[in-house]
Amino acid sequence: MLPSILFLAVVSSTSGCAVLSEPVTELQPAISSRESFESGTVIGGRLDLESLWIAPGSVVWVESDLDLRVSEVVRIEGLLVAFDAAPLGFLDAPNIRITSPLAIDVIGEIRGGRGLDAASGRGGNGSAIQLSAPLVLIDGEVRAGDGGRGGAGASGGDGGDANVEGYFNVRVSDERRFTLRGGRGGDGGFPGGDGGWGGAAIAHVTESFAIAYLENSKSISEALADFSALGASSTALSCPAGGNGGDGGNSQSGDGGNGVQGADGTQSSPIGKKGGDGRASRDATGGDATSGKNGSDCCPDTGGSGGSGGKGGSAQSGKGGSGGKGGRGYNTAQDQGGDGGNAGDSGSAKGGKSGDGGNGGRHLGAAGAAGSAGSVTVGSPGTPGLGGEGSPGGAAGAPGSPGTQTQSSIGATGSQGGPCPQQN
Repeated sequence: MLPSILFLAVVSSTSGCAVLSEPVTELQPAISSRESFESGTVIGGRLDLESLWIAPGSVVWVESDLDLRVSEVVRIEGLLVAFDAAPLGFLDAPNIRITSPLAIDVIGEIRGGRGLDAASGRGGNGSAIQLSAPLVLIDGEVRAGDGGRGGAGASGGDGGDANVEGYFNVRVSDERRFTLRGGRGGDGGFPGGDGGWGGAAIAHVTESFAIAYLENSKSISEALADFSALGASSTALSCPAGGNGGDGGNSQSGDGGNGVQGADGTQSSPIGKKGGDGRASRDATGGDATSGKNGSDCCPDTGGSGGSGGKGGSAQSGKGGSGGKGGRGYNTAQDQGGDGGNAGDSGSAKGGKSGDGGNGGRHLGAAGAAGSAGSVTVGSPGTPGLGGEGSPGGAAGAPGSPGTQTQSSIGATGSQGGPCPQQN
């Protein structure tokens, strides 16, 4: 097996700045252990762990694209932060990918780094963040990185995407809080640079993760037993009801970057130049809720009620970037002004599916109700750039278009529990 690369560093106690060490070549396969990184540790590359815990108050830094794979659970109560591209000497900020066969629990924050503000050429792209597990809990925040500003006349960098593959849930639902957020697109560089794309914020349950959640829900609950597990059965009644499903989390995509003003005309080229185009925001999709658990069988007594399905997650797309103003004609009394930049579209927004209600237990336990829908909000398109002064003046840019709204689909109501079997 090829050796793995583990990037580690220490934090200087005198300057407070992270000092990056040279990569250390391991002579064994990537780490396979239960890991709790000390605050100030710097990581990157591929890491294979049994589980990972980042304690409250701890900060772990990412200096290169991170592919973290665990065989159990990831719990982040502190901060996992990607460096900005500039101090690393990179154009694009490092990306973060975390994969677990059970659950990823973010009580603290995962923050992407900002792309480079370029001296020439396009701006750097912000960090993209991908979390993949049957259940991803985000009660803190996962925010992808913003794009950097473009160099002279060049486009801004794209905001990073923040994506969840699996059930994206929260313990406490709050319509005003978006815990999965795409990065903002960078503004174009003067003169006339286009903005960068806003980052998406998408939660999607694949078929394989949906099956894994159903087959491993007990193992997931046990692995998260130190925190409040979702779907725990109630014992308040003589015949326990099924636990309620978890609520889907809310997603918000990043705003598109703005175009900047075009160059003014010159004696040798008297017509003003076109303003930069604003870029669109990408889409946002709320998290699907999980379903209520079935009530207990308690024959010959009435069975437990099915649990209620969780609420679907809300989605809000970002705003489109504004177009830049056209440049002035060299002699505004006789030279034409530049056209304004086009406005960026806003992204589309789709609510997460609400959870199914659980079935009642035998004998004739009440059916659980389906969860309610999350809200869906589309951001506003950008503002077109004005035409530059001149004779004639430049034309205004084209307006942006709003994205589409797709409401949450509602889960199914559970079934009433059946009768008790006939006794011989």
